[in-house]
Amino acid sequence: MKKLQFLLFVLICHTVGAQNIAPVHSCKTPGNSSIATLHGDYGGDASKKFYIGVYRESGFQLVDSVFISQKGTLTVPLRNEWRGVIIVACGDYEPLWRETFRNANPETSLQFVFDGQDIEYKTSWRHQSYPSYLKYGKGCEATVALKELNKRFNALQERMYYIEKLMEKTPEQGASNLDTYNSGAFNAPLRVEFAYSVGNFNAFCDSVSNNFKGQTFMQLYCQMFKQVVPPNNIQFQQRPAWRAEHLFDYCDLKNPVTVNIPLFKDKIRQYLYLNMPVGVASTDAIEQSQKDALERLQAKCSFTLPTLLSEEQQLRQQILATNMEEFYGSPGYHDTVNSWLPLYNPGSGRFQGMFAEDMLTLLDNIHDHAPEAFTGFANDLLSICTQLGWDNDGTIIAEYLYQNQSRLKKPTGIIKKSIEYGRLQPGQPAPNLVGAEYFLPKNETGTRAQNIAPQQAPQRRLIIFYESGCNNCENEMRQLIGNYSILQERGYDVISISADNDQTVYECHSRDFPWPEKLCDFKGFEGENFKNYGVIGTPTIYVIDEKGIIKGKYARLVDTEVLN
Repeated sequence: MKKLQFLLFVLICHTVGAQNIAPVHSCKTPGNSSIATLHGDYGGDASKKFYIGVYRESGFQLVDSVFISQKGTLTVPLRNEWRGVIIVACGDYEPLWRETFRNANPETSLQFVFDGQDIEYKTSWRHQSYPSYLKYGKGCEATVALKELNKRFNALQERMYYIEKLMEKTPEQGASNLDTYNSGAFNAPLRVEFAYSVGNFNAFCDSVSNNFKGQTFMQLYCQMFKQVVPPNNIQFQQRPAWRAEHLFDYCDLKNPVTVNIPLFKDKIRQYLYLNMPVGVASTDAIEQSQKDALERLQAKCSFTLPTLLSEEQQLRQQILATNMEEFYGSPGYHDTVNSWLPLYNPGSGRFQGMFAEDMLTLLDNIHDHAPEAFTGFANDLLSICTQLGWDNDGTIIAEYLYQNQSRLKKPTGIIKKSIEYGRLQPGQPAPNLVGAEYFLPKNETGTRAQNIAPQQAPQRRLIIFYESGCNNCENEMRQLIGNYSILQERGYDVISISADNDQTVYECHSRDFPWPEKLCDFKGFEGENFKNYGVIGTPTIYVIDEKGIIKGKYARLVDTEVLN
């Protein structure tokens, strides 16, 4: 399943009383009153299995499941007893489709009406930009009505947008302005035109709604399209707040089935949007404002409103629900994990700083009987942190793996290093530095001093592991150069250890370092010092006290507090 998205669609059903809508073409068969068939063509991008749930009073009940063919197609007869809201969830793993049943998301759903007639629905999710695409077969009352409602609603929204933009630019009645075009007299006709357009559309919604029986899904759905018009005495700046307060005037908030109509969730989102703080505000302020608005709306309802999540929050829920024990190594695994990373990207991701926390949740959920999945996924996480420079996350994951060594299967490479890195906690003796004698000052006889281990050195030490060309490393080295005199005053020796493999590159970058102790064995991350200190990513900074005890390990100089 590409990018771990739920591909789902919602079918809304009702009992139809046909009046002014196109006639129904019914296909009778022995033992069955009518036929409706769903055909799907998903190629190689979708899951192997689809789950079908029907809404009952307490929620969705699983009624059937079907495997797609080797060609990526499926055919599902839609039974008459399934009349009601139906969700078809695409997902290989049980926790995923159960979560889909609980949180049907209208933003990623297809909405159409199934009323038991001989309608053939054709679906495809091949196109990356359009994860859910529906093509109708034969028409019926409900599908024709919904198409026309959506068509007119989109036209109305566009018209309302431009009218309101004009109203925003023109003063209201009583404003003093010599320009006739910008006078309040121009604003009043705009209000009249706005109300006239909305009134015509609402009348159309009523005419469509009258074709369906009371309290059916279709009647509720049609009524929810209706728009509210602020009174003329409401100032333009107050219109958004007034509309937010009255947005649900045409909704039956005492009917629990309303919550299962996708348009209802869309209207709640509009309500929350209109109640957002004006101007630029922090994410926390916006979320608090939305929470307050939702609580005000909840007070008007006789049933629990649905949980509204942003696309990022929905994706995070899907990530945390992933059964990595089964998903690891499956087709699309790497593409899916890579698609998660923008959520956690420092500086831009919605959940920056939470990568390690969420990934450790997935590792915790892998059972002990699946060490291959645990070890393989852990290895990939460390590789991601190393490649992207997410050193804080890498440190947290490394320390976790050190505490859970028994769950690893034959750890090698970066996993083995991470265990060593996790072992080197504050309070532990620092390992010897191989080759340090070559960079210690000469003694009185002109020869180099013997290798002095950090725990034997009288000075405090700041050891930085780096690599030339690494942007984060270059930044930290500049910080060290600029603060070297301060570090000397505070009793710190600086030792830099390079992961460079090329001597020319190393010498070019290290020649401006003012400290004398500069190490490089040209073995990269396989060098003994890198191994002994369990370095899995650069830059990595160790602070060692005068007794040779590790005081801390960091990714940034500013976090070490040695300059405070």
